[in-house]
Amino acid sequence: ITANEDLAWLIGLIHGDGYIGKRSIEISSIDSEWQTLERAAAIFSDIFGKDSKISYDSHGGRGIRLRVNSTHLVKLFGKIKTPNEPIKIPEFIVSGTRSVRAAYLAGVMDSDGRIRADGVIEQHTTVYESWASEIRTLLSGLGISSKSRFQSRHDHRALGYGGQDYWTTNI
Repeated sequence: ITANEDLAWLIGLIHGDGYIGKRSIEISSIDSEWQTLERAAAIFSDIFGKDSKISYDSHGGRGIRLRVNSTHLVKLFGKIKTPNEPIKIPEFIVSGTRSVRAAYLAGVMDSDGRIRADGVIEQHTTVYESWASEIRTLLSGLGISSKSRFQSRHDHRALGYGGQDYWTTNI
């Protein structure tokens, strides 16, 4: 498998909204992002020769999910993302070309980023401080200034939400 922009983008997308199960890989989104999951499906097919299915999730509403059933891909991507373990950007991306690094960040942004009403771009939000730091380093290497903001789970609960401490990286 060649480390290219498509693979880097797919890994960024999986890091942002993916789940590696025992027999499948899933990427979740909302129905307005159907084209993003179609692109991921095309990459799974083009690079790995694996078919996938995009469907509405079982919870109703606007949630959609791409699923690829493949124990081979689970083993491969399980080295890249492990449930409940800090995310680490693969070395081939960190040391890759400018376009590979940018593609990874685009995948993360496509899965987890947003542009706020005040125009601030939130690259991503994570419970893993180390991943937030790696994202800032990758952005800096592309000449993009960024900063991460810590949000306490206690502050978050005061707003009526549960959860964990997290970091949001803005550019």
